[in-house]
Amino acid sequence: MYGDSMQSARILVCDEEYGIRQLLRTLLTNAGYVVEEAESAQACLAQVAVGGYALILLEAMLVGSDGVAVVQALRDLGYMMPVMMLTTLNHPQTIIATLDAGADDYVTKPFDSGELLARIRAVLRRQALNNPLIVAGGGDIVVNLHTQEVLVRNQEIALTPTEYALLATLARQAGRVVAHAELLAAVWGAESSHDHEYLKVYMWHLRRKLEPDAGRKSKYVINEWGVGYRLAI
Repeated sequence: MYGDSMQSARILVCDEEYGIRQLLRTLLTNAGYVVEEAESAQACLAQVAVGGYALILLEAMLVGSDGVAVVQALRDLGYMMPVMMLTTLNHPQTIIATLDAGADDYVTKPFDSGELLARIRAVLRRQALNNPLIVAGGGDIVVNLHTQEVLVRNQEIALTPTEYALLATLARQAGRVVAHAELLAAVWGAESSHDHEYLKVYMWHLRRKLEPDAGRKSKYVINEWGVGYRLAI
């Protein structure tokens, strides 16, 4: 039920330690997620403003700030994506402050890779249950990440699993250009990130099912030449 949308999720890792960021990038990429990095509280907030993240992994202790302050800033600005705190401090007071600030979960360092991935899957499942609908295309396209149903101009359409995975990836980042390599990695895995012609074929099939007139310029799925694709909001 959740596999396609979860595996296409973009995760922002915010940690000052380069080694931790690279460890998490490798772990999460191998698990099928799309990973971006920030090394400070300021960089984290700036990147979140661009949008499109399904989850933030946030170090609790940052120079010049702390994770609790970052979570509070995110919530004050209206960003409701899940935040999972990474902390070396396993004190009840720290955990309570983290959760009270609006974090969704926490993991103590050093962490077990299997446990971290399981917690991420659990958080994303809860998020999909709480916010399963994504509306795009000026209200013409509705993607239900819970049931995997897709409505186009109030009519349900049938998509293949691959077509749905592509649309779910675009929908979760609606309005943002998703690079060819990112789409390929999210749907087929990192080893397929250069198969642009393969992507083009599947995008053609998807557009035929979405667009009101497939023979004309696309209204919903916009091809940003040489870069990627964007689902119109």
